[in-house]
Amino acid sequence: MGLGVVGGIASAAVVATLLGSSVGRWAHIATIPLLVAIAGGKLSMVLGGSGQGSFFDGAWATAFLGPGPWISLAPAVPSHPAQVYEAIGAALAALVVLVAGSLGAFSAKDGTRLLVGVAAWCVTRAAVTTVWRDPAVAGPLPVGGVLALAIAVGAIVGALLIGVWLPRRRGAHDESAAPAWPDPETRPPF
Repeated sequence: MGLGVVGGIASAAVVATLLGSSVGRWAHIATIPLLVAIAGGKLSMVLGGSGQGSFFDGAWATAFLGPGPWISLAPAVPSHPAQVYEAIGAALAALVVLVAGSLGAFSAKDGTRLLVGVAAWCVTRAAVTTVWRDPAVAGPLPVGGVLALAIAVGAIVGALLIGVWLPRRRGAHDESAAPAWPDPETRPPF
């Protein structure tokens, strides 16, 4: 799922570039719909009996009874509702981005809003992967959690590059591109 989101964002950036649109503005607008779509998609997966995590006997454990067709293996065994956890995480990421935006954090429509939103979702996704049924490969994280953290780090680095480094570079570039007008006092007459 994480790499699918990255691929979709990259494809959309290519399309925006081909259409001559601002990728940063497109990304700014697409942030909240993307996070809401992820949350909605995760919740809809629960309706198909998908996304059960490790076995769990808590009050909010899910179990799918009847003949199915259920997507999870051993659907009748009470388990963590991992897809619900991730849907809540995506919704919280959207809320964080909205609150930060209302405080003026994303006044420049340069794509940092999308990168911060994706990073927030990936951090929650990595936390959710600890209750997946997949085997751990790095500490408590399965492969999906490691990929989610890698995507989060990449998104944060990208947001820092766009938000901090590019404006400085543009400022230096703009100053060097400004025309140098001669002083009228030293200019020879016609």
